[in-house]
Amino acid sequence: MELWLVQIARGASPRWWLAIGAAGGIACESKYSALFFFVAVFVGLLATPPRRILRTRWALAGVGLGAVIIAPNFVWQAHFGFPMWELLEAGQHGKNIIVGPLIYLVQQVAITNLYLAPVWIIGLVWLLRSAAHRFLGYAYLAIIGEMIVLHGKHYYPADIYPILIAAGGVAIAGWTAGRRPVRVALVAYTAAFAIIITPVVLPVLDERHELAYLSSVIDRVYPVGRSLTKTEHGDAPSLGQDFADMHGWPELVTAVRRAYDALPAADRAQAVIYAVNYGQASALRFYAPDLPVISGHNQYWLWGYGRASGNVILELGGTCWKSDHAFAHASIVKRYDTTLPVMAWENHLTFLECRGLRTTMPALWAGSKNYS
Repeated sequence: MELWLVQIARGASPRWWLAIGAAGGIACESKYSALFFFVAVFVGLLATPPRRILRTRWALAGVGLGAVIIAPNFVWQAHFGFPMWELLEAGQHGKNIIVGPLIYLVQQVAITNLYLAPVWIIGLVWLLRSAAHRFLGYAYLAIIGEMIVLHGKHYYPADIYPILIAAGGVAIAGWTAGRRPVRVALVAYTAAFAIIITPVVLPVLDERHELAYLSSVIDRVYPVGRSLTKTEHGDAPSLGQDFADMHGWPELVTAVRRAYDALPAADRAQAVIYAVNYGQASALRFYAPDLPVISGHNQYWLWGYGRASGNVILELGGTCWKSDHAFAHASIVKRYDTTLPVMAWENHLTFLECRGLRTTMPALWAGSKNYS
């Protein structure tokens, strides 16, 4: 999309705005945060001479096409009270780590590979110094400003870095033209540090070797601690959240099925399984689609409580809504422990059998909403 904008600014047919609008609409369907990028690009265009490309009917048509594509999604969000916005707001009140502008900028360097970040930094300078491409440099500054003001997580603007990296590559290629040894050295340097960081971003090592690699290589090579890029409060897993969240789901589902199957037949006929977070709910839906699973976490709350009558609920890691005294009886039916390197909140779980709902399911469900 950015390439189309550059081409239009250079004199290409303004009809490419239709492709830009279609791509933008589809991008927003995939990730709402794309809107922040579009606003940033719009700001960049307004602040530079290529703003002239906005003054065509094709630009308006492209924006209109994108709006038509995203309209059903927007209507859905409006109908449910903009749950995505509510989720983002909730995350800033206890869950997410909020950092200041300086730390946020340091995080940008850290998450783009400390030793390869100079490439995109060079690219940013090159864009800002180029009259034809300056709007993209301003777009980057605008989106970083948006994230700092709105307390976005450090990886939210990650999709804009390929633009800066490409620009940095162009600048470096120009500087090293005719200097083959320098180019070979730069390629070797880039490959070396890309290989070093690969086990951190891709699961190429098993758990034991990954832990050893993190402590023996990464913690020594990188002068900044891993805590710098932590985005949420709570205990940080030794493997990092991305890898830790890849472990333990089949084992947890097996434990849940055993607890569910142990219920008397009459209870199983009316029982539902309540998962306290979407990770558990998704694992159960994926590995055991025949089990009746509900959850009040994020999207699952909007999907409702299914067949639940409230007579029997098997709850994972919760309290049977004890703070509300919603159930007459609560008993522990199983304790789940694992030695796998899972997230802290997915281990040492108590499975509770909740019986005798004292209120109605609609009332209970209304208080179960947890956007976080």
